[in-house]
Amino acid sequence: MENVFTAVIASLTTVTALTAGVVWFGGKATEKLLDVAVSRIEHQHKLNESRFGIAIKSSLDFKSQQLNDFYWPIYIRLQKDNAIWNRILDKRSKDDKIKAIGREIEMNEVLPNHTEIVQIIQSKIHLSQASPELQAALMQYVRHVAVYKAMRAAGDDDRFPIALGEVWPDKLFGLIEANTKGLQKDFDRSLSETLNEGR
Repeated sequence: MENVFTAVIASLTTVTALTAGVVWFGGKATEKLLDVAVSRIEHQHKLNESRFGIAIKSSLDFKSQQLNDFYWPIYIRLQKDNAIWNRILDKRSKDDKIKAIGREIEMNEVLPNHTEIVQIIQSKIHLSQASPELQAALMQYVRHVAVYKAMRAAGDDDRFPIALGEVWPDKLFGLIEANTKGLQKDFDRSLSETLNEGR
């Protein structure tokens, strides 16, 4: 009986040891699988954060380029036109000195300013993401300036493009101003949010 009892004890000890070994190895294997899964999740999270960061930076860079290369340069030049437009009308004055000043302002300020705006439109229109209304106003402006310059080059110094049916795009300044200020506000907000997230 003692041999049976010893055999049962030995069997139980072996089964217990085997069970403990299986549990230990199983626990180690599960731990390793969990470590691998956590590592993969952390890696994916870092990739997503990186992609998100790149997307935000790309968006901010594009908005900055829109403002720096398209909207602000046009807006400031249109403001300049608005400020000196009445001086051009001095060309019609009976006073020869005032008339000469008006002509000088037109030739050395207004027309070069118009030329700069047209160059910006032609080379940077892709940055505008303009509404159909703004696109139409920009194209009307380009046509207006082309006719204006052609009239002066042909020696027609007293009339303006409206005389040839090319009207000034009245909505252009308001549209450029609204887009410039709206985009600047959006850029400032996005930049502030990005900087606050980085803290």
